[in-house]
Amino acid sequence: MGSVIYATLYSFLPQTVAGNRSFFEVLGIAAVIVCFLCVFILKEPKVIASKDLAEEAMLLGH
Repeated sequence: MGSVIYATLYSFLPQTVAGNRSFFEVLGIAAVIVCFLCVFILKEPKVIASKDLAEEAMLLGH
């Protein structure tokens, strides 16, 4: 979906060096925004996978 939005945006810009520059600035700004959102919104899981595996093995009788 993102590629369709970027391709549509690119088609509206003038086909000059200034249009290309604007397009890549938009790409860069979008990347920075997404990076900051990922850093501040996503959290690491608190459950350790090895504990889950050990508990499942005990429940299955292995």
